[in-house]
Amino acid sequence: MPARIRWDAREDFALAAGHWGGTIGLRCGADEVHLRINRGGAVEVDRHAPLGSTFTLGASELTWTELITGEHNDFVLRLERGEFEVSGNRCEYRRWREAPAGIVDTARDVARR
Repeated sequence: MPARIRWDAREDFALAAGHWGGTIGLRCGADEVHLRINRGGAVEVDRHAPLGSTFTLGASELTWTELITGEHNDFVLRLERGEFEVSGNRCEYRRWREAPAGIVDTARDVARR
């Protein structure tokens, strides 16, 4: 049985998302997963959210792989270099920009197990 992922236990994520509710899409090629967030915690993870995502972060398989398995979490640098594309509600994304780095940190922790 896989370990339960607790983004809300990460201080960076909880601070960024503590009062936010919405759905983040993470896309890799044609594959996408939606994380429904409410007050700093992921309440549901699924391939499709009924109303779609609030915003989606998309990147190539290579970018995601390097980000998750690399020596450092360089998400913000990769974002600034244009390796990620953002679609959906950009205002919500800008308001909530720090939280995806916490999601990446959690994925990196899981990948090292």
